[in-house]
Amino acid sequence: MDATVRRPAEAEAYRLQQIAEGYRSQKILLAQAEADGIRLKGIAKAEAMEAVGRAEAERMRLRAEAYSKYGDAAILNLILDTLPQIAAEVAAPLSKTKEIVIMNGSNGEPATLQSLTNLGKDFTTLVGTVPHAIRALTNVDLSQTISKIPGAKVVPPQGI
Repeated sequence: MDATVRRPAEAEAYRLQQIAEGYRSQKILLAQAEADGIRLKGIAKAEAMEAVGRAEAERMRLRAEAYSKYGDAAILNLILDTLPQIAAEVAAPLSKTKEIVIMNGSNGEPATLQSLTNLGKDFTTLVGTVPHAIRALTNVDLSQTISKIPGAKVVPPQGI
């Protein structure tokens, strides 16, 4: 009985155990390979982000170096080139306005006239803050820089 039942059963059990161990090893190796792949992708992504950060920092450093070599006129040129974009950004919300409803007047004046006058004052005030914003952001006094241009004249703001 030992030769006909027990030994074949033990051999079959051993064979099945070896197959199971092979599947187990295969799953472990696949999981390790997947983990390694994820880790390597993460490292590559981190290195790419670091390279982009270094490149941006270098670009900013070179730009700052170039700006430090510019004279006032060149800086003014950069600012004046940017002003239309600033004005467009300030006016962008108005371009989406479909209608303006005016509710009341002030000081006995017709509502429309007073509201339009206030709208004009508000816009003028907003535009008047641009030189101060430029000075705060760039440390460049726009009025002083413009006054250095031959033939340029700076007019002080009028009271509204």
